[in-house]
Amino acid sequence: MDLQKLTIGQMAQLNHISEQTLRLYDRNGLLTPAMTDPVTGYRYYHIGQSARLDMIQLLKTAGMTLRQIAALLDGENPEEIRALLITQQRAIEAEMLHLRHARAAVARNLENFQKYESLPKDGAPFFEFIGPRHIYSYACRENFFEQDGAGYEYMLRQLKGHLVANDIPLSYFSNIGTIVRAEYFERGRAVLQRGVSVRGRAGDVRRRGNAALGDVPVHLLG
Repeated sequence: MDLQKLTIGQMAQLNHISEQTLRLYDRNGLLTPAMTDPVTGYRYYHIGQSARLDMIQLLKTAGMTLRQIAALLDGENPEEIRALLITQQRAIEAEMLHLRHARAAVARNLENFQKYESLPKDGAPFFEFIGPRHIYSYACRENFFEQDGAGYEYMLRQLKGHLVANDIPLSYFSNIGTIVRAEYFERGRAVLQRGVSVRGRAGDVRRRGNAALGDVPVHLLG
């Protein structure tokens, strides 16, 4: 094997990638064969090009596009590479946060489905104790039970707007329930709120406008 005159197959094997990948890098100007035989027209790589190939694979693993990689390598500016890596790191962290929220949403929906299967099939009311949890609540101005389904849905849209305005993932919208405070329940009154259960640190209470996030021992219907 001539290390200064490697075929595409040899270059691919030495670097544990496919020949198709090398051809793709060639078409995009990322890694062009070092020489072309003037007689046969065959093109050959030099073993020294493996270092550039290593950098391409590293940046690709970091989630960069081939166009971004080409611009960085052609510029040969370490500061530009560093800046783009920082940007990419932040993008990956944001995506990880999104995936964590998505995973939590799936888990909540599975839990809700299990609860639904355990409910009385005849629709009879029942009591269930659920320990303290973090909730995001929105106080209704009217008793939607005195309205038809349109009033109920309108108040849900108001709650959804508060979630969006306060950067609460909409996946929590699947855990909506009605809160009736015990003192009003005992008095036979129904001063209502809409709420969704959310996660947070124990004892953490934040106020945003008219909405509150904190520990409230209530049962939210999922």
